[in-house]
Amino acid sequence: MNAKSTQWLAAIIFTIVGAIFLIVGPIIFANEMSFKNKGIESIAIITDIETYHSTDDTYYKVYVQYIANDRTYNNTLDYWDSTMSVGKEVKIYYNPDNPNEIVANNSSYLLLLLPLIGGVSFILGTSMIIVNIKRKRRKSKLLENGDYINAEIEEVIYNTSYSVNRISPHVIVCKWENPADGNTYVFKSENIWYDPEPIIEEKNIITLPVYINRDNLKKYFVSLENIEE
Repeated sequence: MNAKSTQWLAAIIFTIVGAIFLIVGPIIFANEMSFKNKGIESIAIITDIETYHSTDDTYYKVYVQYIANDRTYNNTLDYWDSTMSVGKEVKIYYNPDNPNEIVANNSSYLLLLLPLIGGVSFILGTSMIIVNIKRKRRKSKLLENGDYINAEIEEVIYNTSYSVNRISPHVIVCKWENPADGNTYVFKSENIWYDPEPIIEEKNIITLPVYINRDNLKKYFVSLENIEE
């Protein structure tokens, strides 16, 4: 899958995940609050905390012991935070009909983060989709109605401010002197997901075609058809 496809896929995933969190988060929170209202409050003691490491994150499993209906139960919590330690007391609620079903007191407040995370993810995903669509439309409009010029290649830069799968793209910077006003304008290509310099040197490419809107030179498109792999 190429980088452009990856960008579209990432935008769609962010949007879908965000929508799910926005819908599911409040439902889970409401269910847990209902459980607490019907449950019985108790104090549990943390007996052990297991740590699991993965490539990108660290996970924790918190074991607790508590008394319910005059019996001692051992169970695991449904969340972890950095203040927890072995021997510390935590407030829980258990189902009187099935004391093995418990929720921690503070876990409900953490669930409130789900809609927030969902909202941020949804806005980010939809914004990425809108930007991609606008960029595609602007490109098509310039190719169809824009004025064609040749701009001199100034340099190839590595765009470290952006990355996909930890890979940053290259950008070609071009300049063009407008004979109408004598001013020099700088144009930048779209992100290029390969190093174009060897092709530029091999083909001795000095200029690139640029499609511009003469009424607004901030609207342009640098064509890369001459250096595409």
